[in-house]
Amino acid sequence: MKWVKAPEGKITEHFSWDEAKCHCCVNVSNIDEVIKTAEWLERIRAILGCPIRISSWCRCPKKNAATPGAAKKSYHLKGVAADIICKIYSPANVQEFLGQYQGVGKLIGGMGLYSGFTHVDRGPARTWEE
Repeated sequence: MKWVKAPEGKITEHFSWDEAKCHCCVNVSNIDEVIKTAEWLERIRAILGCPIRISSWCRCPKKNAATPGAAKKSYHLKGVAADIICKIYSPANVQEFLGQYQGVGKLIGGMGLYSGFTHVDRGPARTWEE
């Protein structure tokens, strides 16, 4: 996969390329997938009814390898996962609330519960805890 320099500015109303790019190399894995993920995150934001802060979105292979507990084939490598923080809900509350939107044909695929954030992705339905 060829990583590309992240464009400048906003992707959608509430999410920017600055949030999407890898913290390590400032690139993104796939422009089209990142756009789809931003649109998907807008729907999650609307369901939660609160702003979402992204702690991790795209991760290059180097950054992913250096991230404790990251899967070797993480969806962050494809730009289709994000670790989100919602100030008004705990990660457990976010996961519990979004659980009704998880499953085949639904909004959420994977959802992981961590102490400071909730992982969400567009992959197959599955749930885990740190």
